[in-house]
Formats: sequence, C-alpha cells, structure tokens
Amino acid sequence: MARNNLTAKGEVMSVDSRRPRVGVIGTGAIGGFYGLMLARAGYDVHFLLRS
Repeated sequence: MARNNLTAKGEVMSVDSRRPRVGVIGTGAIGGFYGLMLARAGYDVHFLLRS
C-alpha cells in the first residue's frame, strides 16, 4: 500500500509519483550546468557545496 505525502501546495502526492531525485556533488560551473539541465527536465536536484 502506497503512503501519501503532502506537497508544498497541500496536494496529496503518492510515493510512486515522485520525481526522480539526483544529488550533484561539487557545484561548480559543470555541476551547476548539469544540475540546471536535470532540474529543467523534471528531476528533483539537490546540490552539495563546500563552504
């Protein structure tokens, strides 16, 4: 049985309908570019930066 989650807008979204998640390690020029392209393609992109 699939669990349900709420989106930021309060809509119910099942676990099976989530967007694919991608982590980009090292967000320089190349990582930022590919992260942007993945986000535009509908992926849920997370960036890991060195501070």
